Amino acid sequence: MPIAKKANRKKKYSIEEIFYKIQLLENKCNRITYLLGYKSSEISKSFRNIITMCNSVAIVFLQFDLVKEALVVLRKGIEMDISMFVEGEFDDRKWFGRPLLYCNLGFLLERVGDHSGSLKFLYDAESILFESKHLADSDPNLGDVTLGHACLTFLVLCRIDRLDHAQKYLEVATAQINQIIEQERSSRLKKSNCITLYCLMTLAINVVKSILNREDRIRVDEARTALKKFEDSTPASQLLKRLLRVQSHSEALRILLSEEFRGILYVTTFFPFIAPNTPVLSMQSINYAQRNSQEYEAPNFVLQNLQGVKPHFHENYDNYSLLMKEALSKLKDSF
Repeated sequence: MPIAKKANRKKKYSIEEIFYKIQLLENKCNRITYLLGYKSSEISKSFRNIITMCNSVAIVFLQFDLVKEALVVLRKGIEMDISMFVEGEFDDRKWFGRPLLYCNLGFLLERVGDHSGSLKFLYDAESILFESKHLADSDPNLGDVTLGHACLTFLVLCRIDRLDHAQKYLEVATAQINQIIEQERSSRLKKSNCITLYCLMTLAINVVKSILNREDRIRVDEARTALKKFEDSTPASQLLKRLLRVQSHSEALRILLSEEFRGILYVTTFFPFIAPNTPVLSMQSINYAQRNSQEYEAPNFVLQNLQGVKPHFHENYDNYSLLMKEALSKLKDSF
């Protein structure tokens, strides 16, 4: 008789089941907090587990444009982060999961067109990274978050036509990529990821410099050299070839601001942060959520009425403040 092969398939979870798993982690954290009291290392560990799960799940949701679902878990992440800031250990304030959380929030608001709110969250992430820079040698994750943060901030600043500031973040991203390529530090990113980022950032720098210096044409020699490292079939290589063919600055900038370019940057820099124990989301649940999320495609989408996660369309809501005030109010209620 043939020996039956052992099944090696992970269980696929629906979105509702993933929300429930996060709720179970929160319930466990609340029990530990109640039983062990203030400043216990177990409490810090529990907070980190929830934030890690929220970050990982949000990265998956955002990749599939599930904005509403990403908002649900990132709201929980903010709540846990503020609670950990108050009840956790001092070192928890400089843990890489915190700036990663604020980067994800920045990407979510960028995704829905709130560039002001996006920058506020990205500046929060930058503040944490700056305070933690002395730990970068012992924790390479901080360097990887710095890389992802620089890529996202570059995109947002380009969208609001602040190319001079955007160039500075491109330089930060390039410095991080070079450190990984030259093996000056370890990284979550694979070699292929670094090649992708190096090629895209090289051309992005040339585009931005050409526009700022008012040059007649975009310098592409370095990018052509970088392109040789690519396989023809990769989405990034196809995007790079399109950029090499453009004739005008406006056309090149339009490609840098495209959803395709944004998606490649986000996946390349943030997917490595998905924790190994993250539940696998079923495609059936993803497809169902996507079919019921068409209302989130409007450019002026803002996150009003957060309790119900109901979208409204208005340009003047301060989504950053709404999210932070909601998390703070929940912290007050817990005392």
